[in-house]
Amino acid sequence: MTQSRRPQRKSRRRKTSKKTDPAKFWGDHDAVPKLGEKISPSTDPAAVVRSLGAIPLVGQHNQPELLFSVLYERSVGLATALAASADLVEGPEEA
Repeated sequence: MTQSRRPQRKSRRRKTSKKTDPAKFWGDHDAVPKLGEKISPSTDPAAVVRSLGAIPLVGQHNQPELLFSVLYERSVGLATALAASADLVEGPEEA
């Protein structure tokens, strides 16, 4: 009875990666510039994209435009919430 031979694999050692110091990777915390300007959320998030023209998807009619519009509005909402958490949103009395 003949035994099947398995191809021998060369054993490779994994390369050990050097641990990077987080302080060196992220840089000096004190060197980050302070933000001076506050933002005001967009009232029409899809304006720039709409200015480029119709979305080139054949046979879909208005469906892609509606879906992308919802996506843009959600993105602006999340960005505004993130900015508000850092107190970077311009209030109505500051406008």
